[in-house]
Order: sequence, then C-alpha cells, then structure tokens
Amino acid sequence: MRMRSAYMIIVHFFMSSFQDTMLKLENRSTLSCDLYTIMDRFRNSLRQKLDDKFFGMKVKVALRKGYLPTDTVNRFTADAIQVYTRALFYLEKWFPFNSTRFRSFSALGIGNMDRAPSLDEVIDIWMLSPWKNELPPDTLHDEISALQLVFFALEGSSLDKWKTFFTKEIAPNLLQLVQYVASIPVSNAGVERVFSVMGSVWTDERNRLTVDSVRSELCVFFNLFLSCTEFKDVVAKNRKLIKAAESSAKYTFKAAQ
Repeated sequence: MRMRSAYMIIVHFFMSSFQDTMLKLENRSTLSCDLYTIMDRFRNSLRQKLDDKFFGMKVKVALRKGYLPTDTVNRFTADAIQVYTRALFYLEKWFPFNSTRFRSFSALGIGNMDRAPSLDEVIDIWMLSPWKNELPPDTLHDEISALQLVFFALEGSSLDKWKTFFTKEIAPNLLQLVQYVASIPVSNAGVERVFSVMGSVWTDERNRLTVDSVRSELCVFFNLFLSCTEFKDVVAKNRKLIKAAESSAKYTFKAAQ
C-alpha cells in the first residue's frame, strides 16, 4: 500500500464515523433524550480508536506487513493521531458534555438502555422541567414501577418504546415529562426539512393557498405514514371525512372574499 492510499483510506474511515453519527442525530425517531448517549458513545469511540491507534482495518493490515519504511509509518501515524486529537477537541468544545440537562434527559432514552429509568433519575428531570417548583406526585412512583415491569417487553427506538408503553399504560405524569423532553429538537434538520417541503407546496403556481391550507398539507405530509393504497382504504371507511371533503364548507374563506 502506498502512503497516498493510506491517507485516502483513513479520511474515508474517519469521515464515515462522523456521517453515521449525523444520520443518527437527523433521524426522525431520535429524541433529545437520545442526544447525550449518541454523542458520548461517539466521543468514546474516537478515544478508543486513538488509544489503540486504529485507523481502519485496511491500514492496520497494511502497516503490519512491514513494506513501508519506519519513518514513513511514524509520520503517517503522527498525522492520523493529530486528526483524532483535533476531532475530539472540536467535539468537546462545541457539544455541552458537561451539561446537567442533557445528561439527565438521557435517562429517558430507553432505546439505548438495558434498564428502565430509576425514580431518582426521573425526579432529576422533573427538577429541570417547567414543573420544577411543584412537588412530584406520589403516583409517579407507581408509573415508573409499571414501566420497569414491562421494560424488557418493549422493542425499538426510544420513541417506539414510549409509544408502546403509553398505549398500554396510564401514566400521565411520566407522559408529561416525556412529552416535554421529546419536544426539544435534537438538531435543525427537522426545521430545515419543513421549510424545504413548504417550498414545494407553496409554489408560485399555488400562491393563493392560505396559511391554514399550507399548514394542513405539512401536517399530513409529516404525520401520515401510509402508502397510497393504505390511505385509500382508510379514507373509504371514514364517511365523515368523505362528507367533509365533498362539502363546500372548506371554501368559506373564498366565499367571504
């Protein structure tokens, strides 16, 4: 292997790890309670690779063969270590790893955990919520106990597990906390996605659309996960919806003009 190839391989290997993390952060099912765990695991992964001087399996195997001069290998290793060191410095500079808020929120990231959150962890989140001046209700203990009983039967991401749990259990206080944490955006990707779709909906050719109509189209686009065939079957069974669609009531705005 030539040194030029080794540098290209480590760049690809290094950037792919960043790309994988970014895709996790931009995933629609990722919640703010997953944020700290994702970033902390990424940081620990970089630290471990740096400690092991691991720059990808292709580079590892090639360097083990001993075809390259020692000084060339040492120079390459020093450059690769510098890349990892700078990446870690960048991460720790711009992501608030010391933030109590994000670290506490991670207790609700049950998609990344092998246990349910404890009562103390949930109380810590309560003290960071808008209800921090109120005493947590006694029933919160029962709700957490209910979660612990069914925890290992839950599957999927944090969002999937919480949806399943709240569908089967009545836990209003825990639901309130999860809704509060889940409402905090993980990144600006979601906002940018909304503006992008809005631009394709509210075009020059459709410039007479009202704000309410655009809002309704966006709500359908982002919240209705059905194929065309599935949507047809659902609508066909909903006589109330069909009647509303056939009605002229939706044109009251134009009539008022």
